[in-house]
Amino acid sequence: PSGNEVGPILSRALSQAEALQSLELQLDSSEIGDAGAVDLAKGLSNAVNLGVLTLYWNTTNVGNKAICALASGLAALVRLDVLHFHWDNTASGDEGADALGNSLVQLQQLKVASLHCGRTSIGDAGVTAIGDGLSKIGVLESLTFNCYSTVVTDAGLAGFARSIGQLGQLKRLHLDFEGNAVSDEGVT
Repeated sequence: PSGNEVGPILSRALSQAEALQSLELQLDSSEIGDAGAVDLAKGLSNAVNLGVLTLYWNTTNVGNKAICALASGLAALVRLDVLHFHWDNTASGDEGADALGNSLVQLQQLKVASLHCGRTSIGDAGVTAIGDGLSKIGVLESLTFNCYSTVVTDAGLAGFARSIGQLGQLKRLHLDFEGNAVSDEGVT
């Protein structure tokens, strides 16, 4: 099947896997585009018993439409404890990051989040939206956020830092803003 035909196939499989507790999807360098991602998100939203989700979607042609759809699917996974989401080297930007930030608010059992969005068009608004969403998860203990080589400036890093500063249960933190327009102002 072609890239966008895989989305409906995976969607049907996930729709029938209600007991599924852990899922790892490696879709790096695939030809699944925005349309396939929308189908996949529909199936993902039916996997309501997922506790662990790992999704690799690096180096693909997906953009904001796909990330928005996947964010919508994630919002339904209210039992999720662990989320690893990699969408480095994609055409996504602030719109997709904003949708992801809004969906993170729904994941109130999330203890471990690992988000990788390097080499995208995410800027200050997107980083701030993700930070705002994360700040609403009172039980989050471990956060990895790799947002290297994007278009984030001091304002975005400062907004993100203010948000994650509200995470009282956070025990482990790894941030990567390498290759961005961040100076001393962004870290003070």
